[in-house]
Amino acid sequence: MIGAVIAAYAYQAGHLDEYIENKQSTSVEYKLSDTDMQAVLDENKNQINNAKEQVIGDILERKDNYNSSMESIKITNAARSVAADMVNKYSGQEKKQHAAGIYAGYMARNAIGNHEYCQKLGVDITPFINALRTHNESLTQTAEQYYPSDNWENLVYKNIKPQIYPLIKQEFEDSSKAGNITPQDICRRLNADPAKVIPFIDFKTIMPEVHSALTKTE
Repeated sequence: MIGAVIAAYAYQAGHLDEYIENKQSTSVEYKLSDTDMQAVLDENKNQINNAKEQVIGDILERKDNYNSSMESIKITNAARSVAADMVNKYSGQEKKQHAAGIYAGYMARNAIGNHEYCQKLGVDITPFINALRTHNESLTQTAEQYYPSDNWENLVYKNIKPQIYPLIKQEFEDSSKAGNITPQDICRRLNADPAKVIPFIDFKTIMPEVHSALTKTE
């Protein structure tokens, strides 16, 4: 969801939406460089931060509507609700852009963020990340049509890390307590059997409305 906020401001400030909407009529694909894209985000930093705080506030306000002993599960369920409301505000191209922004945030969190967290614990989960990217290959190709830069997922992670990294840490700690194992053990288990883990974090499963918005042919 926060990824969608960043994407929205990137499109608005970079005037990329008009181009992408008509890009089928041109043979030249236009995307900003990482440096120029970050400059766009920096220029809109205050607005983006305010919008991110609004999204986080909406999630925290809704999380107690869900019953769970694990705070991370309540937050995940609340985030699903907020994401559905976000994409359903729009139609057509804007809806797909916001859905792609949410997907970029999902990949930033689950691929880049999880990898960084486990790396700091001394566990390299590259095998799991590779399996996740393979699982999502077709969906990523769809979302990339709406990304404003080639390195968009990394830029999204850089810009949402202050908000998202504490949630990653909490999710691992919640799972650690529930399973009476260490966070390092959880990282190792991700590598041990990716095929068993990935269905639980499948984008279509946890964000069905957003998945539909991104993949539906209109």
